[in-house]
Amino acid sequence: MKKTIVCFTLALLCAALAPVSAEAARSETEVSAWQFVQNRMLDTNGVVYYLASPGGNSHNAVDESMGQAMEYLARVGDAGSFSQYAVTADRYFRDPSGYYYWEVGANGGAASDTTALIDDLRFFRAYRIADENGLGDYSAKMTRLAGDIYDFDVNDDGYPVSSYSGSNGSKSTRLDLFYLDTETMEKMIAYDGRWQEPYDNGVDILLKMPEDANGFYPPRFNVRTRQYQYASNGRTNMVENLYTALFAQDAGRSTKTFADFLRTQVDAGRIYNVYNEDGSPVRNQGESVAVYALAARLLDAGGERAAAKWCYDKFVAAQIASGTFAGGFSMDTDQSVYAFDQLEALLAMQTLPTYAASGGPTGGSSAGGGGGCDAGTGGAGLVLLTWGVLRRKKFGEASVKVFQRS
Repeated sequence: MKKTIVCFTLALLCAALAPVSAEAARSETEVSAWQFVQNRMLDTNGVVYYLASPGGNSHNAVDESMGQAMEYLARVGDAGSFSQYAVTADRYFRDPSGYYYWEVGANGGAASDTTALIDDLRFFRAYRIADENGLGDYSAKMTRLAGDIYDFDVNDDGYPVSSYSGSNGSKSTRLDLFYLDTETMEKMIAYDGRWQEPYDNGVDILLKMPEDANGFYPPRFNVRTRQYQYASNGRTNMVENLYTALFAQDAGRSTKTFADFLRTQVDAGRIYNVYNEDGSPVRNQGESVAVYALAARLLDAGGERAAAKWCYDKFVAAQIASGTFAGGFSMDTDQSVYAFDQLEALLAMQTLPTYAASGGPTGGSSAGGGGGCDAGTGGAGLVLLTWGVLRRKKFGEASVKVFQRS
């Protein structure tokens, strides 16, 4: 009898200690969001479309989406799907010389010959997380990536640059500050010691960059002149500023001024995609899922849990509940779903697991405020002008204010 009781007790203990499957650990919102990617956002080669729309999907895809998907799968712990996406990314986005194309045509279309530093760093980050989470031994892959990214995305002075052009073999003199993932650069030092200098330079740039009264940062830095640069129209793109703030926070810089600005917008019931220099929203720019997902992460990291939870609920409330596009996140009237929005929402749900969806936003971070997701803003497409397909076209190199670095 005692033996039976002991065996039964051990069986219960083993069951309690057994790892919970990734599927069981994810909310219904998250599961349906990933199913939407799998069912609606992949071309015939398994590449993530840039945009899925009821009127037809886009004719292009960008490597940022593949990297985001890989990072998500690495965090979830899905070894099989991670490997599948990794192989697909290398097959359709990786040049034989070792760099990644930032854009390709869907269904095997022509590829761009240009890199984007942030996308390259995202691939390394995804492999690192997969390796650390036991999805496989990716040390050899990370060693190759660390070397290749350095060779193509770091200049002769040891500064990371935004892009490399395969057609003429040149490296940009521009460094978009929202590309400066110095945390990943630091991790790469262990795989290629040459990364110490670009890492140090990147941290220095983030720590010394100016900010205005709203916590808006310059969008880029000229690595030749060592000058920070603002857009001549004075506008600030929230996706870019949020990414810069997250990276600055990782580098050890306080982002309180920007967090305070975000909190005022939360209390007012809305964070817009683009702002003027005085902190007023640019008209007709709307909102986007990605802005709320990134804002939730930044505010949570800064201890602003009420405002972070509000942002979390705001993007969750933008999930399409029924129909052929159920599971997609959209703030567009036609229910268009941008891969960047969809995957940033999924990443936020993985990195902020304590913020369970609770029926959508009910107010600001303090008493009052609020409002649901505003359909018809057309936000996602506009916020991505400088991020996805059109990210290199919005700001010209000559159209900037220049600030000498102190």
